[in-house]
Amino acid sequence: MSSNKIQRIIKRFIAMSIDMMLASILCIAFFFALLRFGYNYEIVLNFITMSDRGLSYFYLFFIVFYYTVLEAILGTTIGKKIFGLIIVTSCMSKPKVHQIIIRNLFRISDQILWLGSLTVIFDKQGRRLGDIIAKTMVISKKEAKERQNV
Repeated sequence: MSSNKIQRIIKRFIAMSIDMMLASILCIAFFFALLRFGYNYEIVLNFITMSDRGLSYFYLFFIVFYYTVLEAILGTTIGKKIFGLIIVTSCMSKPKVHQIIIRNLFRISDQILWLGSLTVIFDKQGRRLGDIIAKTMVISKKEAKERQNV
């Protein structure tokens, strides 16, 4: 594995950690907003604690929503932006909304089965399963410019 690929994987991992932390904060803020706008504390607490699965499903939905909205609007997430990473298609163009939705729906299998980590390590271009299926990849802005100039 080249040092460039290792650096990209490390950047993606840290960017993902930042995004997960931000999404978690937003998810918690959402629950507090429910309480603030008059939802019964017992109902909100029961939803959160009804089972690990109930919260997990909501959290997974929230993660997919977070990534999809930011990538559709900004072309990247906050974590990726910090590291100068962008999402492009295999043709080096901006992904279409359906590609963003596809890549993020597969984020669920990445979270549950660790497929994302495995495919990022073993794929030549360092793509997650969702990237492979959606025909997208995450690269640095610098790398995107270099590839477009070739």
